[in-house]
Amino acid sequence: MLLECAPDWAGMTTALLSVMRSTLFVVLLCSSPVFARPVQPTPPRSSPPHAARGLPAPAPQPPAPALPKLTIADEDIPDECADLATLADSPSKNQALSARISLAACLVDEKSRALVLCDCEQSVNEINAILDPSLAVLDDVVAAGDPAMQVLARYTQGSILAGFAQRMLSTVPPPVDATEASLALRDTRVTMLAPLVQPWLMRAQGAFTQVDKLARENPKLGKNPAVVAAVRSSREKLSQGVANR
Repeated sequence: MLLECAPDWAGMTTALLSVMRSTLFVVLLCSSPVFARPVQPTPPRSSPPHAARGLPAPAPQPPAPALPKLTIADEDIPDECADLATLADSPSKNQALSARISLAACLVDEKSRALVLCDCEQSVNEINAILDPSLAVLDDVVAAGDPAMQVLARYTQGSILAGFAQRMLSTVPPPVDATEASLALRDTRVTMLAPLVQPWLMRAQGAFTQVDKLARENPKLGKNPAVVAAVRSSREKLSQGVANR
């Protein structure tokens, strides 16, 4: 006869409690600060150069303003300038800026061809009506362009203004002879005309001065041949006294 063996519940309970105590001990041991895995320190962030020297952080540079749409009406654009006007609104900003500089000069050249000038206020007003749209276009280029475009736009502006001042002054006829009366008459007409063209000369001098300043502030512009030529010419005109003509 087989004898049934009753399970030893007491022994099993004792063994189970022993295992649980051992497991709990291991868990507590591993979680102890002494045996826990050390936390790797976060490496310090490198400070920017200005912070290391105790200097204030440089102010963020504002983005260049967007180039506004060309506001000159189609009917006011001569056929000779139409292609430049189309490029003036090109999606490529540099292409649009360059086209606007050329367009400003083209508009002045074409619209002034038919003018019959005299040393009088009426001629000055007629020229101003032609100049204003082109000068505004060049101001837009200066506002939206990089230093190279700013130099080219200001140089074009100064050249246009100084050129018309010279053109107006040349409308004074020479003396009919070498007599004192003839010479005095010419001097009088020049004196009367000078205040009318002086604003152009002053603005031209300001444009050439800004070209010189931009070149000094941006030495890398010396790698651009067109900019170098504009800077050289501007400095020559300044040395000759643009506003004293």
